[in-house]
Amino acid sequence: MITNESLRKYFTKKEESIELLKKINEALPGGLNNSKASNSEYTWYMIISFGFITLYFLSYLLFKEKVYFGYLLSGTLMGIFMSMGGLSSGHEIIHGASFRNQKIAKFFGYIFSDIITGVSSRNWAIQHNLYHHENTNIKKDGNWADIDVPSIETLKKIINGKPYRLLATPVLFFFSFVAGIYILDIYRILFLKDLVTKNKYFLSSSDRFFSVVAKLIHAAIFIILPINLFGLICGIIFTSFFYLVESNFLSMVFFVAHMNEDVEFFEDFNEASRKHSWEEIQILSSANFSMDNKLLTRVLGGLNYQIEHHLFPQVNPCHYPKISVIIQEWCTENNIKYVKYSSWLQAIKSVIKYILN
Repeated sequence: MITNESLRKYFTKKEESIELLKKINEALPGGLNNSKASNSEYTWYMIISFGFITLYFLSYLLFKEKVYFGYLLSGTLMGIFMSMGGLSSGHEIIHGASFRNQKIAKFFGYIFSDIITGVSSRNWAIQHNLYHHENTNIKKDGNWADIDVPSIETLKKIINGKPYRLLATPVLFFFSFVAGIYILDIYRILFLKDLVTKNKYFLSSSDRFFSVVAKLIHAAIFIILPINLFGLICGIIFTSFFYLVESNFLSMVFFVAHMNEDVEFFEDFNEASRKHSWEEIQILSSANFSMDNKLLTRVLGGLNYQIEHHLFPQVNPCHYPKISVIIQEWCTENNIKYVKYSSWLQAIKSVIKYILN
């Protein structure tokens, strides 16, 4: 996992980079090592938990009474709350940006990511934190070292420059997400070996055990219980709508952050390393959006400040607006492109252009 200690190793010894670290450290209450969540963040975690439970049972009642318009509305909100469980709670907890006590952080990671969102927090902590954050938009030895890039490359091949095929993307996102949490996630939890040593499991025995338990709880809530209550067909419809909303909501957050026409992709790791420092690569391969929208920043867990997140992943998102001012000034002084979109819609349009190109 990327830690503040390792960040000092990633950041180059360039004088201007050290100066940036000093400015960020001074701007944060408690410095880089203690910039965790505020009390309002913990309140937000409780709101998400309460909203998740309330909307789930409301959706159940509306679906049972065949009030389908009401179900579509509550189900949409439910899908968004499931996403929020991962984005504005699970994601920052897994990055170590919320709780100083790692046992507490791991417990809430299981709650918000594994049980509410459906994504294995332990698997995510390694796959996302390590292989995505270390290698953002980078190829090594001819293959994408960033595990998130192949998905957009596959989508580009499917769309093949034909705009009408974009209509199929919500369904593609849905199936890839469901396959991800119920097939790929389980495989990685149980069987995946360390990519370096090849002879040790990716996760410890205890992490594998609790990950499986959390996955079973999630499956009970979203598959077993609905089918038991409504029957096979209606149960699948009931739960599929949640996943449809959640998968597309999450996709439109992660894709706009790194897969658009304005960020850079690095086809050769060695060449990229010669031209740019680690921090420059993180900035050039990431994009921000809707930075002035406080509500959206809260809902997305600060992931609309993707540049700040990639530079300082263990800084809690509540601090991103403050440090973004410092980072933008630093980019201007050092002639580094800082990509930002005024709105989420503008960012999504850029993703569509990139896919069709």
